[in-house]
Amino acid sequence: MRGRAAAAVAGLQWLVCSAGVSCSLAWAWATACSADAPCDRRRRLRVLVTGFHDWHEISQNVWACKYNPTGRMLLGTEPELLGLPPQRVGAAAETDCGYNGPLVRYLKAAREDVDWRFTTLPVLWGISSVVDYAAYDVVVHMGLYAGCEPDEIVVEDGAYNARHPADCIGQTLPKTLERGCDGVETLRVARLTEHVQRHAGASLPHGFTIRALAARPSNHYICNETHWRALRAAEQGVLSGGYFVHVPFPAADDQDLEQLTAAVGSTIGRLVAEHQAPAAE
Repeated sequence: MRGRAAAAVAGLQWLVCSAGVSCSLAWAWATACSADAPCDRRRRLRVLVTGFHDWHEISQNVWACKYNPTGRMLLGTEPELLGLPPQRVGAAAETDCGYNGPLVRYLKAAREDVDWRFTTLPVLWGISSVVDYAAYDVVVHMGLYAGCEPDEIVVEDGAYNARHPADCIGQTLPKTLERGCDGVETLRVARLTEHVQRHAGASLPHGFTIRALAARPSNHYICNETHWRALRAAEQGVLSGGYFVHVPFPAADDQDLEQLTAAVGSTIGRLVAEHQAPAAE
């Protein structure tokens, strides 16, 4: 029996290698499913984390990222990353495009079992349409929120059906997010509300805490539109989880950004831990 299992492994190894897959990876995968090692048939959880670029003082460059900490945590603080070409959007989530900011490093080190992806978005109405939610299990969007206390991370519990004012290039769109939903003020997904509320009040590194905030009329900008679309995807079963994390302004120094990164990374880790990878196809 063991001889036949070894032969099957060798055959599988040859087949995968001949298809252009790394032989070392093929061997690791094949032997993991051999008779001598039980096979874990779950693939890695696919998680996308997004941040935003700046929305003011952009000098006609929608890719500027001098001020928004959610973009800086993903991109880093190097001067050459303050203005980015459009091809980073969309393709970035598939290739990472060199994302190596402090939050990227934090999450990859904290959960090596997760297939992390990252991208940054300009502050434009409808920009979340570049995100293919069907490609992920969990999506965590991040944004900057002036209503945050300096020592809190806000996790949104629902989105509000409103959209205004103009985006970073002066574009305006209808004030209702979804046509035909004028009478629907908020969108919540029960299982995600349960996750958010479970972590409300939790202590985070460097003295931060998590605050859960319900959907509200004052939250009507592009962060809210992005969250609405993620919640719709979760409601329809496209996503297992769709969240929005709001962060405060950090101080000017990089040490404060690192502390904020640890608090945000811990928050994202808590939300992602609510989900399991599906069975491998």
